[in-house]
Amino acid sequence: MGLALAALAPAVRAESAYVSDQLVISVTADAEGSGEKLASLHSGEQVEVLERQEDRVRIRYDGEHEGWVKSSYLSADPPARTRLEACTQELGTLRPQLSSMREELGSARAAAARVAAQPACPAAERATPTPARPLFDSGTGLQPGWGWVAGTGLVALAAGFLLGWRLLDRRIRQRYGGLKIY
Repeated sequence: MGLALAALAPAVRAESAYVSDQLVISVTADAEGSGEKLASLHSGEQVEVLERQEDRVRIRYDGEHEGWVKSSYLSADPPARTRLEACTQELGTLRPQLSSMREELGSARAAAARVAAQPACPAAERATPTPARPLFDSGTGLQPGWGWVAGTGLVALAAGFLLGWRLLDRRIRQRYGGLKIY
C-alpha cells in the first residue's frame, strides 16, 4: 500500500543550493540540530534541498545521504571559486576571438581609407560645384510678416504685465482694508 502511495505522489523537484563560502558545517540526523552528527560539508559543496522547517533545512548530499543543516549556511548562488573558474575559462575562449576581430577591424579600416582616397566619380570632379544656399539669410534683416508677430508678442506681454499688476493691487487692497501698502 505504501509503495502504491509513493508511486501516486507527485514528483517533487528538489532545488539546488551550495554551502556558503569559507565554511565547514555539520549535518545532523534531526531538525533540531541536537541529533547525531552525520557528516561535515565544506564550502562550495552542492546539496539538494528537500524540506524546510523554520531555520533548518533537510538536504541530500553525496547523492544518497540525507540530513539537516541550518538554512543560513546555504546559498542559491554557486560559490565564488566556481564562478571565477567559469569566468576564467570564458575569458580564455574570448581572447582569441578578440584578437581576430581586431585584425578584421584593422583590415576594414585600411580598406575604407583606400576607398576614401580614390575619387568617387571622375565626372563629378570636372563639374563645377554649385554654391550652397545658407539656411538663414543673415544680411537682409527680418522677413516680411515677422514684424507683425514681434509686435503682437510685445503687446501681449505688456497686457499680461498690466493685468497681473492690477490683480495684485486689488488683492493687496482687499487684504489690508483698502490701503495701498507698497
